[in-house]
Amino acid sequence: MVREYITSREYLPDDPEGEHRLQLTDAETKEIFETQVRIAKSKAELADPAPLVVRGGPHEDSHEAWYVELVESDAGGEIDRELLRDCLEDAQSGTDVINARSAELKAVLCYLVEKGVFESQSEAARSLLWEKLADDHRPLLRQLDGVCDELEESDLDAALGR
Repeated sequence: MVREYITSREYLPDDPEGEHRLQLTDAETKEIFETQVRIAKSKAELADPAPLVVRGGPHEDSHEAWYVELVESDAGGEIDRELLRDCLEDAQSGTDVINARSAELKAVLCYLVEKGVFESQSEAARSLLWEKLADDHRPLLRQLDGVCDELEESDLDAALGR
């Protein structure tokens, strides 16, 4: 069954090209949520389109038919911010070494360094991991950014006795 979503014209970006953060309402469940999407007037412009009703406003009956493709989707659903916070605190207090235990991966990283693509295997691993995470897990990275900000604020609050 294809879901149908609803949003308000005021939430639409001026330029619909690319990805956008958009508030949606699930037409069936009435759940309101914000997510990363691609939007288009034509179904053919999206890989996995779902109907999107764009309402003129809360007190208007006018609406337009658009299509939306949800980009954000973590296999486990919502991101558990407490778990993410615990993982970040563990990472900050422990070692930051990651071991992939793969001779083939090490060989590829070595090759990229020797060819001058990266200055070190660590830089190559970090760069490639961040790129892949940004492509595949952008919602998680957004949440991590917020958790990092919260931890910094809480550390500052503690230092100031707040």
